[in-house]
Amino acid sequence: AEVAIQKKQKPLPYLKLADDSYEKAVTKTPKDAEALFDQGDSFLQRGTYEAETGKDPRASLEKAASMMEKAIDINPKNAFFYGRLGVAYWTIGQYEIDNGLDARKSLEHAINVFRKSNEINPKYLNGYIFTAAGYLYLCDTQSERGEDPSTSIDQAISTLQKSLKIDPESAYSFSVLGYAFWKKGKYLQET
Repeated sequence: AEVAIQKKQKPLPYLKLADDSYEKAVTKTPKDAEALFDQGDSFLQRGTYEAETGKDPRASLEKAASMMEKAIDINPKNAFFYGRLGVAYWTIGQYEIDNGLDARKSLEHAINVFRKSNEINPKYLNGYIFTAAGYLYLCDTQSERGEDPSTSIDQAISTLQKSLKIDPESAYSFSVLGYAFWKKGKYLQET
């Protein structure tokens, strides 16, 4: 399905086939965390496609989150599961922001899930980067609603500094950190 999305083909028939295959796997092994997670990840891919094509992805993303939460109930020590669950909530938040909706709840949930991924695996670099990105999206939502975003910006900066202790060469961490400092300067200039 990802290949079809990248080539701009219509992936929906393939996503339906993926859904059917994952459903069979989950039906045959309902306590298999990997099967549940994979089914959830399929719905995450569907939701991402829907968002990219202007459709409301929330139903698919909420289904993704539900399946991933079931996988986490079975295997609560898998940092990657938490990371992808955070992406589902983060993508809901992005959709809400893009459509003028209040994204605070979705983004706060994403941040908490990403933070949990780092509690499980303190060296999981993407957990820190996505946590910081969640804080930066949250600061935009807070600003639009007349709230003070400075705490969210500071949390993003602090989180990215932790990521650089894990990988001092992470270009992505430096890039997001630069954006966080830019946000901080912009906010201070406006106040």
